Amino acid sequence: MAHRDAYIEQITSLSAMIAGQVSELDDKLLRRRPAPALNPPGFIYFHILRTWDMDINVLVGGGKPAEDAWHRGAYAEVMGYNPDGKGGRGLGIGFGYTDAEVDEVPYQLETLRRYHEQLHAETMAYLNDANDEELQRGIAATGQPTTTGARIQHIIAHSWNHVGELRMTKSMLGFHDPTPPPRR
Repeated sequence: MAHRDAYIEQITSLSAMIAGQVSELDDKLLRRRPAPALNPPGFIYFHILRTWDMDINVLVGGGKPAEDAWHRGAYAEVMGYNPDGKGGRGLGIGFGYTDAEVDEVPYQLETLRRYHEQLHAETMAYLNDANDEELQRGIAATGQPTTTGARIQHIIAHSWNHVGELRMTKSMLGFHDPTPPPRR
C-alpha cells in the first residue's frame, strides 16, 4: 500500500496547489492572455483538469470519453461548451488547440472549481480502494501498454508541470510569486 499512500499524498498536495493558484483569479483574468498566442490561465487550468479526467476516468477507469467526469457532471451544459472533437485527435483535453479553440472555452471559475473537486473526489475514491495489484494492472494508453499506477503518476507529473506554467503566466499578468527567497 506504500504506492497508494504516496499517490494519495501527492494528489492531495497537487490539488491544493492548483486550487491556490486559481484562487486569486476571476473569470475575466482566467481568459486574459499574457500576450498574443500565449494561453490564458483559465486554459491552463482547463487543460490540467481535462487531462486528469482522461487519465482517471477513461484510461484508468476504462470508461468511454463521453462518460468522463466532464460529461457526467454536465459541465458542457453548464458552461455552454462541448470540447468533444476539439484539439489533437479530437479529444477535447486542450492538447493541440488552435488559438481560436482556446478562445472558445468559456472560462467560468466556479464551474471549473466544481469540476476540479469532482476529479479530486473521484481520484481519492479510486486510490482509497486500490491495492498494489490494482496499481500494477496493465492498461493500454495512447496505443502503448502501461499500468494504472503509471497513469496516476502522469496525472501528478503533468499537472505539476502545468502548475509551473500557470504561475509563470500569472506573473506575466502582474501577479507576484508568493514564495521568493528572503532578502538579506
